[in-house]
Amino acid sequence: MQLWLLSSLLVLGLAGGCTAKPDDSTASFNHRLNSLVKPYTFNYADWEFKTLYSHLKQTNRADDITSDSEPDIVIRFFASTPDSQDPALKARVENILASQISQVLAEEGIYNPFINLHFTFPPVYFKLEEPPYILVVSPRDKIERLRDVTLKQDLSLTKMEELESGIEQLNVSALVVPIGGLGATFPSFVSENSDLNYTLKTASEEWLHQYLTFKPLGFRYVLELLRIKPDADITSLNETVAGLAAKELGDLVYAKFYVQYMPKPEKPSDQAAFDYDAALRETRLTVDTYLASGQVAQAESYMEERRQLINDHGYLIRRLNQAYFAFYGSYTYRPASVDPLGDQVRALRQQSPNLKAFLQTVSGLSSRQELTGNLKNKP
Repeated sequence: MQLWLLSSLLVLGLAGGCTAKPDDSTASFNHRLNSLVKPYTFNYADWEFKTLYSHLKQTNRADDITSDSEPDIVIRFFASTPDSQDPALKARVENILASQISQVLAEEGIYNPFINLHFTFPPVYFKLEEPPYILVVSPRDKIERLRDVTLKQDLSLTKMEELESGIEQLNVSALVVPIGGLGATFPSFVSENSDLNYTLKTASEEWLHQYLTFKPLGFRYVLELLRIKPDADITSLNETVAGLAAKELGDLVYAKFYVQYMPKPEKPSDQAAFDYDAALRETRLTVDTYLASGQVAQAESYMEERRQLINDHGYLIRRLNQAYFAFYGSYTYRPASVDPLGDQVRALRQQSPNLKAFLQTVSGLSSRQELTGNLKNKP
């Protein structure tokens, strides 16, 4: 655990201080952007030390808090509201879920990225706590994750909008995004305002990001994050692999420990409903067409019209802009994605005999082209 923490802090330190040498215009942009975001930047090191110190104080009490069965403890916890949850009970639930995910990983034969010994590394370790926000910056004339900055957890809506407005004076698109989890810390973040299914999936996904860091795919992703070797395809590939594998892993944990506790899902209504995913796909495709022909203002006006339309059907999108699509477009396994990468990764999983074999294959990839080659070589 200490080794992993030191490695994480080293990477985070590099992420804050190492980039490829920019030209003068890029250096000027970076300087102005950094001056705007500096008051709101999340302090990784401060959070790490405070969290680990708090964990050491709570460990003994968390283990002895109740004699109920572990699934009962978890079910009761998720039935309560965040305001009424005992911190010691929360720590106990974190330990239970981490242990259950580790058990299922072992059953799948997935242990660590290094050697064929049966111990889980990195350890499954997360905190149920609201993650930091992510500031996403994209050019206006194309959809691309130009910069990501991790922001403090306590930002008000007013501050978010002020920051976005200030950054967009630099002729870019900006969006402050809430996230469900973050694996760049150890322990990782998992949102505390979620249901059990989502929590299992997110905790698994953040562990997979940490696991992949020690493989070619994850290492390339680190290089991309540090802007040493920018590669948008690696971001999409990493996020898609982790997202699809995490859903499978989370479903396995849920089926093993909790499915008998939950009511059967209600049958879907036959009434025709607004197709949110289709609306976003259509919007993205139209925006791409506008931007490809240099019609930036028209694209931005169209996105605002579509945002209002989508919100009128009961969905809440605070801002719909290039930065929105740059961020969510990296998750190509989502139904609203227009990128075929998600279907290609699904196809590779279907061709793999099990989750372990799938991870062994995809973790060694270093490009989208290698993924396509693997698919062609499968019988």
